[in-house]
Amino acid sequence: LGTASQYGLIANTAITNTGNTVINGLIGIYPNDINSVTGFPPGTSGTINAGNDAANLAVQDAQAAYNTAAGLTPTAAIPADTGNQIFTPGVYNADADVTMTGTTVLDGQNDPNSLFVFQIPGNLATAAGSSIVLINGARACNVFFQVGDSATLGAGTMFVGNILAQNSASLGSGATVDGGVIGLNGAITLVNDTVTA
Repeated sequence: LGTASQYGLIANTAITNTGNTVINGLIGIYPNDINSVTGFPPGTSGTINAGNDAANLAVQDAQAAYNTAAGLTPTAAIPADTGNQIFTPGVYNADADVTMTGTTVLDGQNDPNSLFVFQIPGNLATAAGSSIVLINGARACNVFFQVGDSATLGAGTMFVGNILAQNSASLGSGATVDGGVIGLNGAITLVNDTVTA
């Protein structure tokens, strides 16, 4: 992710927050400026880079990460619903949209460098109250969801990993993300959420 790894949020057109969202990390938007960021501060632990060189670099790094993830050779297929399944390290490819219900487990197999890449050509959606759980050394910084369209997290979702959405991302009330939320060509909307880069 390069410099983008420091960011909780990166968007293209707008970042809109309602309520007591907390972002542990930087916030970036490019090419739009600070006038396209509403609801922050408060709730930020880092700088808001809006329409500046730092934001531009973060967007470029995020786009490079997206392109790299999209270009990897898949090792297995993703089912349409990943809920209540266990995934080992690898590159997983979906045919279209992916939904997460219940608990999705990522098993690092005792390798702290284990990598999980999920290639989703359509949309990613999580059901309310769903979660991703890491076991056996899997780390959030090595989990990537390359989403060809948009990502929508249901209320109360406990999400782990970096969301690289080609378009927009929306977090329902009370969602938590251990990783970055990136909308390369769209907006990010939040409601009483917590994101930790």
